[in-house]
Amino acid sequence: ARTSELEAALRLVFHYCEGLSPAATSLALEAGPFRQVIEALHQSDVAYHPHREVVILYYDIVVRYAKVLKENQELLPGILSAMSGTQGLQHPHPRVRSRSCYLLLRLVKEMGPILRPFVETAVGGIQGLLTNHTSLPLQPDDSLYLFETTGLLIGKAGLDESEQQRYLMAVITPHIRSIEEIISSGNLSHDPDHYGGILANFIAAVAYMSKPISKPSPEVKKILLGIIPVLLSALQSLPTNEHVRGKTMIALQRMIICLNVDIIPRMSVFLELLISHCDTKDILDVTQLLNQLCIKFKSAAAPSIDSSVMPFLRKCYELIPRASEDGDLAPHLITEQLSIQKLIFIFLQHIVTRNVTSVLLSPTNGPQLEEILRVMKEGAVSIMEPSMKKTCLTFFHGLVDQWAGQSDIENTQIQTGLIRFMFESLLPDLLRCILSPEFNERDAMQSRNVSEIAKLLGLLKLKRKQDFDNFVRTQLRVMGFQSEIIAAFEQASSNKDFETSLKSTMSSLKCRSK
Repeated sequence: ARTSELEAALRLVFHYCEGLSPAATSLALEAGPFRQVIEALHQSDVAYHPHREVVILYYDIVVRYAKVLKENQELLPGILSAMSGTQGLQHPHPRVRSRSCYLLLRLVKEMGPILRPFVETAVGGIQGLLTNHTSLPLQPDDSLYLFETTGLLIGKAGLDESEQQRYLMAVITPHIRSIEEIISSGNLSHDPDHYGGILANFIAAVAYMSKPISKPSPEVKKILLGIIPVLLSALQSLPTNEHVRGKTMIALQRMIICLNVDIIPRMSVFLELLISHCDTKDILDVTQLLNQLCIKFKSAAAPSIDSSVMPFLRKCYELIPRASEDGDLAPHLITEQLSIQKLIFIFLQHIVTRNVTSVLLSPTNGPQLEEILRVMKEGAVSIMEPSMKKTCLTFFHGLVDQWAGQSDIENTQIQTGLIRFMFESLLPDLLRCILSPEFNERDAMQSRNVSEIAKLLGLLKLKRKQDFDNFVRTQLRVMGFQSEIIAAFEQASSNKDFETSLKSTMSSLKCRSK
């Protein structure tokens, strides 16, 4: 058949099921004429057609109707051989190579463990293309597809440990050598933008390859641990390049999942560099990395973030836009200001809610604890954005829960300071905040914050009843609360009671002000 006719026929096959429901498509692929067409296509030599568009269209059909291959696995060797060889990954035309990289990844995702007998074929083609940069150049994204495909084959194809190690080493060794060569070449200092981009792509490849390897075998884990010093050298060689920083953070996020607690001792030096050189574009990524450590490892994360808490907070304040001499701040800068403040609040909230509070008592951060409390109080009291206010209230609730009990922490001086701060500073200002005319308790989000304050009051009464009773009798009277309201606070025995008391107080005071 002529090329145009063959392409038209393949296009018809490719689009055939688009008008069918998923159930009808599944039925068509189970048996009948259409399945026979697909099988006949795979048994033909269409993959070796001389026109590149025909070959690409055939590979699209392979992926779209991969269900047929799951039930006819004898067809896979020929298809994988073509896609991994000179008709696919190593084709002389860049468009065929590019599409083959992407479609091979899609096929491997679809087939999973079925591909185990054919891993050698796929990895051989991938290795041949990745190590042949000069005669068969690839776009950066295409290389990333291949590294992710390698990770899938290693992590999801059911290989034994020795096979995983062998295939991983085959692909990663020349890649690591390339990273080391670019670091030692001196080119980074001569043209940091160009070579920094190349280095960033190399780092991204490590991230993509480790992405599917969520539970590595001991042998694979050993190889991944060996990559960490190379990633650190790459970051140390060009920490001012935002692309290098960005790809390093993505790689570290993957490694946290792959290596589990083994990554903890190696994180602090990365965080030091990332925090000191980050800017408004990637401070969010740094925050996500810190939060991920807290979420993943909880109290065990303390050694990895202890030395980074105060540098991170200082960097955030350094990046917050300041008002001009006339006191005005442009609307977009106000938004940026709030977004960075929100990062501070969320990070400190994660420290408390994930039980990493030991870092707040460490010799590194303990001297600044009072300042940290003031920062969170400002968020709880002064900032009217509801979600930010709730984040700060959650922080204080968690801190009281962990520290306020009679035997919660050994440092009684810290505990006494916290209790005094809560009753003498935070609670009075919180009550003034929700009783002010600017506070709209009818707003659903703000109403939830009233509930959060009620929870905090209930917890303080539970943990520090005597201090709480003194606060109710003295502070509330000084603040002008009526006797019946004070009595309601004294008699409250649940969070709901406190919420009811707060809302009735707000209602009565605002009615009187009218």
